[in-house]
Amino acid sequence: MNNFGNRKTPEAKGTHRLTPIIEITHSYCLLDNRYALQTQYSLKELNHLCAYVQLSRYHLPDFSTIKEDLDQAQLVDILHQLYDCERIVINDTTYLEATINLYENWNIYAPSEGGEAEKSWS
Repeated sequence: MNNFGNRKTPEAKGTHRLTPIIEITHSYCLLDNRYALQTQYSLKELNHLCAYVQLSRYHLPDFSTIKEDLDQAQLVDILHQLYDCERIVINDTTYLEATINLYENWNIYAPSEGGEAEKSWS
């Protein structure tokens, strides 16, 4: 089991390194809370995982009970369940390594929307 509670992950020979906390936002979302993930993935890898989930949702059929777009709370929950990322609700003392904006992420990685996916995935 990962030791995410104290922001440390095991390294070789018993040493530890801090795992980053990365905020997940959306330019057009009006949620009251701010959300982040604490993860062993790099910023680039997490961008790719976010894009993968967004593209997967985009290719599902439309259901009247499901919103078309994923907001940051939903995406954080999905990544927590599927990729062992720890959910964080941000407060004033949370130290953030970086921020991923889902609107910008979609525009960069979604080829169906004219993004620069071929250049960005490598």
